[in-house]
Amino acid sequence: QESEHIGQSEQLDKDIITLNSNLSDFTLAIMSGEFVSVAHFDDPETSVVKRELAAMRHRLEQYATLAQTYAGYKELFGFHADDFPQLKKATDQLRLVDKLWACIAEWHAAYSAWMCGDLTKLDA
Repeated sequence: QESEHIGQSEQLDKDIITLNSNLSDFTLAIMSGEFVSVAHFDDPETSVVKRELAAMRHRLEQYATLAQTYAGYKELFGFHADDFPQLKKATDQLRLVDKLWACIAEWHAAYSAWMCGDLTKLDA
């Protein structure tokens, strides 16, 4: 039973390393490509970007669930639970990109009102 406990602990450590690697890759992906490309800023309603951001949010939720599960396993084995700093970094980066796209959408909504609205009703 002791060897089984050691084997499980070693597998858990490998799983945590994989999760941290996935979180690093996630952080790099969210800070590159279509999410931060100026070429996509002209149309914040681009379905591709919205769909990809939704997929990234879902994937981050899955990673957070895994991190919570692994932390619980560590405690069961009597070890200090990992803090998963990569999860916090990935969460912060996704929050920034979400905020960026919310600002872009807000800008476009205002811009459309400015360009198509009655100039006499603009609040100066």
